[in-house]
Amino acid sequence: MRATRAHLGPVGFAAIVLLLAMIAPPAPAAALPRYSFEPGQRLVYRGAETMTASRSGMGVERETILSVVRRNADDTWRLIVTMTHTRFGGAGDARRVLHRRHDFHIVDLAADGRLRQRGCDHFDGLDRVTPRLPADAAEATRGWSFTSADIGHRCQLVDRTDDAWTIEITPMSAMNELNGFSSTVRTTIDRGRGIIAEIATRYRHRDRETRTALDRLEEEDRIPASELATLAAEIDGFAEATARYESRLARTLLAGRMPAAAATLTETLAEFEAATSGFRSDTLRARARTLITSHHAATPTWTTRLQKQSRIIGQPAPTFALPDLDGTPRDLAAERGRVVVLDFWYRACGWCVRAMPQIESLSARFAGRPVTVLGVNVDRVRDDARLVVDRLGLTYPSVQADGKLAAAYGVRSYPTLAVVDAEGVVRGVHVGYASTLEEDLAAFIETLLGDS
Repeated sequence: MRATRAHLGPVGFAAIVLLLAMIAPPAPAAALPRYSFEPGQRLVYRGAETMTASRSGMGVERETILSVVRRNADDTWRLIVTMTHTRFGGAGDARRVLHRRHDFHIVDLAADGRLRQRGCDHFDGLDRVTPRLPADAAEATRGWSFTSADIGHRCQLVDRTDDAWTIEITPMSAMNELNGFSSTVRTTIDRGRGIIAEIATRYRHRDRETRTALDRLEEEDRIPASELATLAAEIDGFAEATARYESRLARTLLAGRMPAAAATLTETLAEFEAATSGFRSDTLRARARTLITSHHAATPTWTTRLQKQSRIIGQPAPTFALPDLDGTPRDLAAERGRVVVLDFWYRACGWCVRAMPQIESLSARFAGRPVTVLGVNVDRVRDDARLVVDRLGLTYPSVQADGKLAAAYGVRSYPTLAVVDAEGVVRGVHVGYASTLEEDLAAFIETLLGDS
């Protein structure tokens, strides 16, 4: 029998293509974990921390809201991330709120988790809700790492199914490791949608589990269209106004002297109020009110700090000649002609240790220029100081001093950093940890170098 060659024609061919498309298996999901959002999307995560062995009823409840404002020209998403962190104590009818903190972030987030903050709060909780994802297949296989808010994170893709990716994240905090604390985070990402579905965290102290936490996606809705349009139009201006406010405030608290500093605080707030008074977005107006209220609440504390540091700013720096931890003599008088940054710290000060990577980076940043970074450790036991320096791999030197030198510089809390100009005069004092510490100090040092 002779075979007959049939001619299907364009219509018949199209029908077969359509049939094959219907019976073919679906295209595989993306091979790598990636975030995916839509403008107007609002995701609400809620969770709680439970103390493993506590009978006091202490615990923490969290709510995190991701609001997607727009898709940027570089294909990142502009997000507003708000976090409410409430700590409770007691049980039953005796349960009460011990502390409540609100954080507000404006960020640009890429599909692979690369993140840029745009002013507003700088807090390390973002690595929990938007962790970095593997850059390529090799990282997905062998693991990857990223740094957020001075803490390194080691990541591993531990499970992948048709529905989800599971990533295990181990924060590598020198501050915690020195004191025997550790944690592990397991983040589950909805593979089809590209959003986080669940975050499970386990905390340990040495060999004992101390608490657990579980956060889940509980609600999803849409930002009203009118609010979204207004928000998208005004968010850049709000971020810029906030950044100007934060920059001027940081400079005032670093180098301000009373009574002029008090007037500068008032002017800084007035400038922010004027810059944000015309905004129509309910979200941004509410945030502006919160920041203004916080400014008024913090003003008495700032005023007290400025009054105390005014006693040393503008005065000759108390001199000293001490060996560093390697035995090399360090004489402040010999540093005349250079800007000197003195970092007062001790081993058990977690925020001191947390700040040190930024101080190390600051030292490297000004290498080859007339700037000296010197740690001033006040531990009684030399080995405590040596342990921290070795563990963090610090390359800038530290001397060991008693409390008298710290008192001479007006140090009352740690870390405290004093900035001495090329003439040997104290020009600035920074108290406490800040995620913007390096940038704040670098900008100030540049002005001193320009004046010298």
